Amino acid sequence: MRNVKLKGRKLLNADYIHPDIVIAEFNNDYCKQSRRDIVNELNYGSRMLDIYEQHRDNMYIANVVEMLKLMEDVYSGYIYERYENRIER
Repeated sequence: MRNVKLKGRKLLNADYIHPDIVIAEFNNDYCKQSRRDIVNELNYGSRMLDIYEQHRDNMYIANVVEMLKLMEDVYSGYIYERYENRIER
């Protein structure tokens, strides 16, 4: 999983010891909320893919149910962060 964070207009890898390694930089056309939304989607999308990767070799119903429970937890966190981004101005 790769975690990213936002520092101003810079997208940084949050997993490195030196977090100032810039992955990308947004231009001025992106508002702060849009930048936060992109970071949120990258982080939670990465978690979703990790869960799928861990469970994809065993598609028995019990394993699929467990995978969906984990994905629902991640989705709940994503929705919460998205809501928080909307009310922070």
